[in-house]
Amino acid sequence: MIKYKDKSGVLLVVVLIIVMVMMVLSVTIVSQSMSQSRGSRYQADQIVAEQWAKGVFWQQYSAGNFSATTQQFNLNNHTYTCTTNPNSLPQVTVSCSY
Repeated sequence: MIKYKDKSGVLLVVVLIIVMVMMVLSVTIVSQSMSQSRGSRYQADQIVAEQWAKGVFWQQYSAGNFSATTQQFNLNNHTYTCTTNPNSLPQVTVSCSY
């Protein structure tokens, strides 16, 4: 075993290493959390756009009006644009973007 006269330098190095490891771990955790948050927001936007596209389709279907239309609405500072394009009945393409 090595004996040091002044152990404060060794203790300082050990503490610095522990602090650096903790910093790397905390940055990794925060980064992962932000990534999951963005992913869940993207999924929520896709669900809203899909449900709205279905609503636009059924609205036109029940009215018997399959014409090319574009509709927009805002929700939580996101603009959703839904375009209906009747290729040939009964096939109707409805797409939404945000």
